[in-house]
Amino acid sequence: MRPVLKSGTASIYVDQRWIGHHGIARFGREVIARFPVPFKTLESPLKPASPFDAFNLARLKLSPHDILFTPGFNAGICRGAQILTIHDLIHLDISEESSVLKKAYYDLVVRPTVANARLVFTVSETSREKIRSWLDDDRIRVVNVGNGVSEDFSIVQESSTASPTNFVFVGNLKAHKNLRSIFQALRLRPSFSVAVVSSDEAGIRLLAHEFGVDSQIRVYSHLSDSQLAELYRQSAALLFPSILEGFGLPAVEAIRCGTRVAYWAGCSTVAEIARDHGIAVDDAHDPEGWAFAMDACSRLSEEGPIRPDDHWKSRYDWQNVARNVSDALLAYHRA
Repeated sequence: MRPVLKSGTASIYVDQRWIGHHGIARFGREVIARFPVPFKTLESPLKPASPFDAFNLARLKLSPHDILFTPGFNAGICRGAQILTIHDLIHLDISEESSVLKKAYYDLVVRPTVANARLVFTVSETSREKIRSWLDDDRIRVVNVGNGVSEDFSIVQESSTASPTNFVFVGNLKAHKNLRSIFQALRLRPSFSVAVVSSDEAGIRLLAHEFGVDSQIRVYSHLSDSQLAELYRQSAALLFPSILEGFGLPAVEAIRCGTRVAYWAGCSTVAEIARDHGIAVDDAHDPEGWAFAMDACSRLSEEGPIRPDDHWKSRYDWQNVARNVSDALLAYHRA
């Protein structure tokens, strides 16, 4: 039975503009589709990441008793309470991702909004601790609601279809994704190949040409979950060289498919996920380290797929995430 809001004047609103296939948009799509409480939709033609969204008229129409939940970090002038989801602080922590405007937005819009609501969501314990430190206010509850994975990501047969020379990378060309280190390592292992899943095919091919590994990569864009899952199953490992991640969804997807993960030991969010299911590299920018990790994963892949236990799998269930969000919102509504 769906819970019913008891107040006749207050409503829970949901910002559905964050709906898609990657990152925040994926979180929004999966959580909102499973939302177990009644809600209204924030109607607006503005993009949620637009700086003009801070002055969104749709948000201004909410009453002081209303609650607005957003799957992302966007906020603005509003009489009601705004419950944001801050997946990470990459916009502040990574210089290539930051700017004066972004820092001002977080300081002048995001922080006061969270302080006013005294509640904010995030998706991992690592992000939770970083956000708590950034806010530096014990009155604010920072709730890790978790993250999930599609049911398409699973082991579908007893025998492995993985090739010991095939690997997969899922991401983009942003500096913190650290793809350059993988291409440098690939140059050291001419018998290995990497399937790169990215929307920037031209940029990926240009970088591959720079390192002379054109013939060792394949680029895929706009894959369905089932297509991406099959790509994981065909690979000896997911290469995840990121310097910083708010969560690290590809790691969960790969492990659910029985595929190991090679990751940088210093990326705590990914280590949180993959510590028992992959190979850690000590130096994020050491091509030799990544080449050795690929060697190890190649050998291990011949033993067959890894099989995470039920406890590990239960941590990454979208139904649980949606329930965590809705329970916190209902408790906030009743307070």
